[in-house]
Amino acid sequence: MTDPDRIDKRTGAPGEVRMRVGAAPTPQDRLSTLRKTYPDAEPYGDDNFVFRGPGGRPTLYNPKGLDWGDLASLLPEYGEFAGGTLGGMAATLPGVLGAVPSFGASLATIPAGIGLGAAAGRYGTELAAHYLMGTDDTRNIGQRMADTAITAGTNAIGARVGEMVGPAVRGAIGPVQSALMGQSGRQVADDFASTGVRQTAGALTGNRAWQLAEKGLAATPGGARVMQDVAKMQWDDIARAAGNITKDIGTATTPQKAGSVIRTGAKKAADRFKETQDLFYKIADHYAGDKAKIVPVVTRDLADTMRSELAKAPVSRRGALQGAIDRTQGVLYDALDTRINMETWRKIRTDLGRDVDEPLLAGSTGSQNENLKRLYGAMTDDMRAAAATAGPDAKRALDIADRYTRFNMNINVPLLKKITDMGADEQAYQWAIGEAGKGGSRLLALRKNLTPDEWKVVSATVFDRLGQAAPGARGAAELGGVANDFSVSTFLTNWNKLAPEAKDALFGGRDMKGTREAIDQLARVSNRVKDVERMSGPTGTALSMLTGGSIALAGERALSGDIGGAAGILASMTVLPYVTAKMMTNPTFVRWLAGVETFGKGASRDAMIGRLAAIAEANPEIRDETLRLQQVLSSGDAGVVRR
Repeated sequence: MTDPDRIDKRTGAPGEVRMRVGAAPTPQDRLSTLRKTYPDAEPYGDDNFVFRGPGGRPTLYNPKGLDWGDLASLLPEYGEFAGGTLGGMAATLPGVLGAVPSFGASLATIPAGIGLGAAAGRYGTELAAHYLMGTDDTRNIGQRMADTAITAGTNAIGARVGEMVGPAVRGAIGPVQSALMGQSGRQVADDFASTGVRQTAGALTGNRAWQLAEKGLAATPGGARVMQDVAKMQWDDIARAAGNITKDIGTATTPQKAGSVIRTGAKKAADRFKETQDLFYKIADHYAGDKAKIVPVVTRDLADTMRSELAKAPVSRRGALQGAIDRTQGVLYDALDTRINMETWRKIRTDLGRDVDEPLLAGSTGSQNENLKRLYGAMTDDMRAAAATAGPDAKRALDIADRYTRFNMNINVPLLKKITDMGADEQAYQWAIGEAGKGGSRLLALRKNLTPDEWKVVSATVFDRLGQAAPGARGAAELGGVANDFSVSTFLTNWNKLAPEAKDALFGGRDMKGTREAIDQLARVSNRVKDVERMSGPTGTALSMLTGGSIALAGERALSGDIGGAAGILASMTVLPYVTAKMMTNPTFVRWLAGVETFGKGASRDAMIGRLAAIAEANPEIRDETLRLQQVLSSGDAGVVRR
């Protein structure tokens, strides 16, 4: 994970890079385009990136505040604005000239011209960026057509949208439903239901057209309050779901306290190893009994070998060999003098092993320690030979004890010793998760040595901190309410940085009871919701022009005595967006829109249209509009919704 304190947050990406990246239509396309210049670029925070600049320092792609790079990145918006302006100018003259004979109906061609011109301008700019500048655009032809249609509709929002949208919806509903839910619609619906997060059309379907429509509604006087309220409730729902997952895992705490649990658990694990090791060897001693008398053949041969080596270089090798020779001679003296049994021999070997493991405490140099290891190996061979003479049970029990000891001494004991020797509890926590972005080996090894309850404290703490807002952002208005210390952006960034193996080590397994899947569901839902927030809506300038133009047109109608016409225009800015926003955030209507309830069962479009009557009956606040939509759709040809 990139250290935020090391990031250059002032320089930003060069203007030509910002232009290419800003022209990409989706976050994924923007990242892949940026990686053509900076291969190590990665997502950072909310719709931003980090890459390594010329000096190797991590650099924020889009620094805070307005700069020339922001202007360069608005290439599609420039095309959209220019196209809308030209389209509106082209439609103004015929619209005004035809106003009298058409009783004002021809004025509707002005916002329509703005919408079509804006769509053509944006599409042309994106096409040019793709072919001339190398900007990635992975949308298929259907997605591009849908995006273009929504651009036209949202830029024409200042006039009688309701009268214009019916034919478009009637002609597009079949293909759009197939595109929306052709892959994992039911899974997405299950994700939202399981996490308890409120649905909107854009979030549930993941379709850019609906997402852009939601952004457009949020910018209208009538739809803004509805869309903003639902967005805030979604943030709160996500934060609440994350809190529930934390509680299900265990008790989250601070890194220092979690580190204390790790260090204490490591010490207890080392004690358990010693107890189990002692038990295994006692079992071997039991089977060996007094029959297993040690005959130190291998140990005696080692003593002769080391004396021979010392004779070849008595001065220079004395320091390395003499101590091991003396200790070997002492062992041989005890064995030959008393004919000791296997239990006593094992205890002598255990004392030797502790000195080998702690050479500084034993006062051994590196070369001396290597020769003591030779003695340890020789004693082990003699002990195995004694166990074999005592019978197969004794030999098998000793082999098990030795394998257990060897495995733990090579794998677990170094890990546990490293942790217990750390100087601070928080250091142990940071070390434990330090490689989580690369893999899960360290975490898995640690988990195997801690008890389930100890591990749940670690796991809960890690998950709780994935979405913890930065200290300066806590209490901010991103989420509000219960979520004011939780950041969806931070959660997604940190979750995506964890390696899959680390996720399994932290949250998988029978002890976790589906925790990994619950987190995956929350991440998928959060991504859907963030996709809507990240979506670029119509430009503020275009919306201001359209809204201002509509108000001016309504005023002109009112001054000329056409109060009904003025009311109709104002209604198109307030009432229509309000009702549309209510429909696009109504859970039952959203499920219908996505085709979740009938999709995949061979349901015809007539059956889906028929469901609207029940939706209207159950939702009085959108009853009239739902029935009107049913009327519009019923006039089209029936067809089968297919994957």
